[in-house]
Amino acid sequence: MFITKEKINSFEKGNKQEWLLTNGIGGFAAGTVLGSNSRRYHGLLFSAFNPPADRKLVVSNIHEFITYNNQEIKLANFECSNGYYELNIDNLIGFQNNFIPTWNYRINDIKLTKQIWMMEDKNATVVKYRIKNGANASKLVLLPLINYRDYHSERFDFSEFSQSTNFSKVSIKLDNAQNRFLTIISNEGYNFNENINAFYNMYYAKEAERGLNSIENQYMPGNFEIALNPHEEKVINIIFTTDEDTDFNLDLEYEKVLSRPSELITKAGFKDKIANELVKAADKFIVYRKSTDGKTILAGYPWFTDWGRDTLIALTGLTITTKRFDDAKSIINTFAKYVKGGLLPNVFPDVGETPGYNTVDASLWFFTGVYNYYLATKDKKFLKQIYPKLVEIHERYSMSKEDIKNKDTEVIYMCDDALIYAGNEHTQLTWMDAKVGDYVVTPRYGKAVEINALWYNANMIMSEFSKILDEKDIYTKLAKKIKKSFEKVFWYSKGKYLYDVVNENEASKKIRPNQIMAVSLNFPVIEGEKAEKVFDIVAEKLYTPVGLRSLSPDDEEYKGIYIGDIWSRDCAYHQGTVWTWPMGEFIGAAQKLGKEEYTVEKVVKNLEYHLSEETLGNISEIFDGDYPHTPRGCFAQAWSIAEILQRMEEK
Repeated sequence: MFITKEKINSFEKGNKQEWLLTNGIGGFAAGTVLGSNSRRYHGLLFSAFNPPADRKLVVSNIHEFITYNNQEIKLANFECSNGYYELNIDNLIGFQNNFIPTWNYRINDIKLTKQIWMMEDKNATVVKYRIKNGANASKLVLLPLINYRDYHSERFDFSEFSQSTNFSKVSIKLDNAQNRFLTIISNEGYNFNENINAFYNMYYAKEAERGLNSIENQYMPGNFEIALNPHEEKVINIIFTTDEDTDFNLDLEYEKVLSRPSELITKAGFKDKIANELVKAADKFIVYRKSTDGKTILAGYPWFTDWGRDTLIALTGLTITTKRFDDAKSIINTFAKYVKGGLLPNVFPDVGETPGYNTVDASLWFFTGVYNYYLATKDKKFLKQIYPKLVEIHERYSMSKEDIKNKDTEVIYMCDDALIYAGNEHTQLTWMDAKVGDYVVTPRYGKAVEINALWYNANMIMSEFSKILDEKDIYTKLAKKIKKSFEKVFWYSKGKYLYDVVNENEASKKIRPNQIMAVSLNFPVIEGEKAEKVFDIVAEKLYTPVGLRSLSPDDEEYKGIYIGDIWSRDCAYHQGTVWTWPMGEFIGAAQKLGKEEYTVEKVVKNLEYHLSEETLGNISEIFDGDYPHTPRGCFAQAWSIAEILQRMEEK
């Protein structure tokens, strides 16, 4: 994926396009094509000190310039709060993003290539420069910009820092209490010149757009100066790491990173170019969790951790579709370890290991993940091992309102009609979970349509599993009752679609994408003409080229733009904002119903521009409901990629 100079000929254009690197343990690096920091989540090294959590920005950027003929040619691009910004794109020839972000510069007769890459399973980033000098002597000067703070925050004072330099190696003590260090190494032995200073008032335009603090300072420990004779060619590798072991075999680590894309693509077995881009993107979300000594899935970059719901929705597309069966098994085991009272966790906090259980759907998606894994592998031994956890979850969901009374548990129970009721007016247990303070933006307590579609699906899966393992089948009969009740409770005969949620106060007629799951899952709970009607209303009111709107534009509560402070954004989050992940369910429903106008090829074609124009090989979390559907939220979202990738295999 090569981006020419013409496409990044302004600060606005180059600042919009973002790249992402990850290290497999939760650490990451991210930035823009210009090399600028437009978010507080941009930096060359975010270390995960308790993988994949406790993530800190450690290296923000490098201020680079070349001196020759008494001139100083700056390469870096920064924006500051006083309106001043350095725009140095005249010498940038182009940018390439093929697993390793690469910048090509030409400064008169000097040629410079810069690459950024991260070592696998290490909190270490390498910035590699290859420079071919021109006819005059010159000098490349590199000034690292250092930080140390939680990745959701900002920092202004660095008086706690201390540093020591030993020729080409500098050690900066970042945290006295935690005894954490950053080591900067010139692999080729270029001396570091200690000159402590600060970069003041770096401005993050994306954070200002989100109504958050948008300014911070950076620590400058000094610089590397690399002198070049006329026509001399040099390679410079600057290593940044917070790991204790700094004895790296750089050539070996680099080769591992270079070979990874082809290994992933070969294993997945796709021929399609876009599918292969998504296979590479999928790899960024599958990470190691130290607390369980197993794999998990990060929900999104740059700010989400491993959410139960997101992980289990993304599981099939990211691991099973890509033939990463060992990873799939490890992830299933990771979450199985945390089943508590028949519930799976919704989130593992970024600091600490005590998860939250405020979700009704994560446990139900668990059945789907295990089922898809079994279909792909026929791993009966693992099925037998995990089956008791499935039984435990099913038993919890089968409890009546009376059963859970006075118990310290979420309000989730099965009603007499065999449908699941979850939550109350103060909770948000479905995926539409926006809440500001005590204000629940999209109250969906009661019998939610997708929850009961998932509940039916879970019972049908358990019916099959019980037969495979020669266990008692109590599930087939219950599934029949659920299906009968579902149609009776949820079918809105006047509108010819499904109610979104039904409780003691109302049956919500809001047109949302949740109803498509009654058609799309392994075992659809509605079929025939009613399934066709559900699909048609979703296609008519919610479909966009990049995903499904979370609410029909005809609704008086519809919000077409997702922008502003946290209140404004949360009030729009599920009130019209487009989500890509339900598009996967929409495609799945189209495949079941034979809707040729909504083939996966046509849908993916609409997303192709996004992969090259915005988040460079990734799919965003959300988009504006209104045209032109500007991407918002996380710039790389696991379930957005997973759901599309899954359907590309199923076509």
